[in-house]
Amino acid sequence: MIFLNFMQIFALVTGGLVATGVSLFAVIWLERRRMSVKSARLAFDPTSPEKCFLFENETLVDCSTPGRQMLASLARDRAERGTEWQLLLAALDRDFPGASVALCGLRDSRPVTLTHDTATDSLALRASVRHGLVFIHVRRSRPDDMSVSVPRQEYADLKRDRDRLRETLSACPVPIWNENPGDGTIQWANDAYGTLLRRDGERAYQWPLPRIFEATPDTDAPLRVRLGASDGGGASGELWFDHHRRALDNTTMNFAIPVTEAVRADAALRRFVETLTKTFAHLATGLAVFDARRELVLFNPALSELTTLDATWLAGRPSLTGFLDRLRDLQRIAEPKDYRAWRQTMSTLEENAARGTYEETWSLSNGQTFRVTGRPHPEGAIAFLFEDITQQMQRSRNLRAGLELSHSILDGLEDAVAVFSSVGQLIFSNEACDLLWGVSDSASADAGSIITATRHWAGCCQPTPIWGELRDFVFLRSERAVWRGEVRQRDDAPLSLVVTPIAGGHTMVRFATRRDEHAARPPRIAAVPDSASPAVPAKIAL
Repeated sequence: MIFLNFMQIFALVTGGLVATGVSLFAVIWLERRRMSVKSARLAFDPTSPEKCFLFENETLVDCSTPGRQMLASLARDRAERGTEWQLLLAALDRDFPGASVALCGLRDSRPVTLTHDTATDSLALRASVRHGLVFIHVRRSRPDDMSVSVPRQEYADLKRDRDRLRETLSACPVPIWNENPGDGTIQWANDAYGTLLRRDGERAYQWPLPRIFEATPDTDAPLRVRLGASDGGGASGELWFDHHRRALDNTTMNFAIPVTEAVRADAALRRFVETLTKTFAHLATGLAVFDARRELVLFNPALSELTTLDATWLAGRPSLTGFLDRLRDLQRIAEPKDYRAWRQTMSTLEENAARGTYEETWSLSNGQTFRVTGRPHPEGAIAFLFEDITQQMQRSRNLRAGLELSHSILDGLEDAVAVFSSVGQLIFSNEACDLLWGVSDSASADAGSIITATRHWAGCCQPTPIWGELRDFVFLRSERAVWRGEVRQRDDAPLSLVVTPIAGGHTMVRFATRRDEHAARPPRIAAVPDSASPAVPAKIAL
């Protein structure tokens, strides 16, 4: 029992001595390290006129006044503030390419020295590690002949203008950034670029900044680029930019002009044009729409079929002048005798169509007939409609020929014939009727209705109530049937009357006489029918 107690006491004493020794060693080591760090920090001169920085584990411990001003300026220029270490590395990469990689690889007793010479400046960077402290010293030496003395007020104005310019670029809604022309690393970016970073999930800066836009060829011409949807929203979440690059001294300026709305508008316009094309694809009327520059922007298949123009050629957006010239070459336009006059007509065609007044019928050499109509559209566009009216014209000519034949047949009858419409208007009378009642072409205007006609007939005949019955029958709408009557002229010559209802509510009145002098009357030339009248064309009678 006494032995065990002795062993326990010995273990306790030994453990205490060991713990005391370890603690004493740790205190001595920490004190020596503190003295070394203190000695290293004392070696740092914060009053240096150069840009000096002292970091411990990427945490800023101290810096000179120029260095503090540099960090404050960098913090104002960045779209989102990062740590002093990140800001400094990004700034040093701009003047000393590869500086960030070299500084991150610093080791004790292995200093790093970098230089950068330009036509006006000579920059030197020296960095070293002492007892875990990173010393960074940036020195700028300028030749004596380049030294310039600036008045205090002028210097203050220049500094204020510089700060305002930096703030302006930082607040610009257009993404702007600088790239190292060597390796393409980003040296500076404004707030709008930071907004795009956050859109892609980057919450804070990590120097060097990640690239959003892919590298583009060194050209002054803008390149349209697309950023995909970040939220899975499909095409609606896409962003479009016109990427501009400008090479400057030791850097490349980049500008991304947002054009998303313009791209969407163009896509909507293309979809609208495609919809119109599909809509007009089944029309028999040819459609050609020219924009304000007089380029063909829309046409349907009927246009190619009617004009025999190749659809591939039409898809090449020809001009209006080229379109008309091609029609002339294919003989799909009325060919004039004077080419210069025809060209002038083409100019008038364009002007009249823009005012909405152009409409013309083209008779082609192959017998086809086109009705061409020009209509104005918004924004100075013009639409031309090409309609094949060959069959209509043929039917119109056939109808006119049939009417002329019918009139000739009726004019060859010995009986006097007059036809009245359902409203009592005289629409036809033959030559026998004109001779019977002694009505000339000059007097026909006074006998153009059933009322004026019956008054004239009553004046040429003995009194009879049959004229009133005839007027009532003409205006009758139902229960109409053929009926006959007889009147006597002033010379007591009998005249039979036959009233016949015909199609369309019309009424035909036929007068028959057996007088020999009427049978021997000389022939007359029928008057030319008036094709512009809305009623059935006829020779003026009565």
